Amino acid sequence: MPYVDYPIVTALQSEGYRVAFFPLDNLLRRGLPARPGQRWLTTRFHPHLLAAAKGCSGSFISVSEEYYGVKHHAVLRMGSRWTNSIIGAPAGAPGPGFADVHAPERYSRQIRQAASGVYGG
Repeated sequence: MPYVDYPIVTALQSEGYRVAFFPLDNLLRRGLPARPGQRWLTTRFHPHLLAAAKGCSGSFISVSEEYYGVKHHAVLRMGSRWTNSIIGAPAGAPGPGFADVHAPERYSRQIRQAASGVYGG
């Protein structure tokens, strides 16, 4: 969401960071380019979940505590060890991905099983 994230982008660029956007159509065609050993900073829940599950270290910024904050904290409860960064505050060290690399897969199976009763699949 460029109009929400643009102030974050300009703040990071002014500090010398290289910033990349990943448009949805690109992600659908090519997948999320998350690889072990990378460092991520994201405002969105799905990149946090997927990159942390791939073993990337990182931090997240909640652009809306009521919506994204809840989602990011759910990923933390699943086992992500990423840190919460706040614009305007000193940046902390990024946290590592999941301690248990199989946790996201287990949660996915549990969610699918629970949803199958609701959606009949």
